Amino acid sequence: MSLMRSMLLAASQNEWLRDRAAHYPFVRRTVSRFMPGETLEDALGSAQVLRGKKIGTVFTHLGENIQDRSEAQQVTQHYLEVLDRIRERGLQAEISVKLTQLGLDLSPDLCFQHLKLIVERARKESIVWVDMEASNYVDPTLDLYRRAAVNFLNTADNGTSSPLANLTGTTQAIVTTYDTRVRGMVAAIMTSQRFHEQ
Repeated sequence: MSLMRSMLLAASQNEWLRDRAAHYPFVRRTVSRFMPGETLEDALGSAQVLRGKKIGTVFTHLGENIQDRSEAQQVTQHYLEVLDRIRERGLQAEISVKLTQLGLDLSPDLCFQHLKLIVERARKESIVWVDMEASNYVDPTLDLYRRAAVNFLNTADNGTSSPLANLTGTTQAIVTTYDTRVRGMVAAIMTSQRFHEQ
């Protein structure tokens, strides 16, 4: 691993730096394009401005690897509120979730229940992105993705119908193509020499 990458990873996990860096104006200016503020209201306001420029937005909740069921529930409720607020404002926005925030370390079933609530609340025409976290989470993430796909995409291998089974042919093709493309990208990444070196 390169020295710069090691330093950036260490800095990203340093609590002292996390608590203090946001107070420096040069840091706020640098990250404002990607993190417009520290509250949901700040993020919604920025998404509204971007909507005026016909630019979509992806919301995410910072943090990962929670160890408490109540915290996983709070994160889930936060995402549900974000989805409601996106809908209220008519924003062109989606969310990206970290499965470790939804309780993956506690129980894959608990995590799936939280993910299912979020996907059910999202508009049918939007995407709920699932972050691929550290390498030790690749298999559990893909397993939960497959479980969600059986319930919410028309790509189930077992022939069960899904809530999206009545989509038009074109929309089904887009969903299936996207799913196939994601699977292909994951397979290509996982078989690359560079993936195995890290």
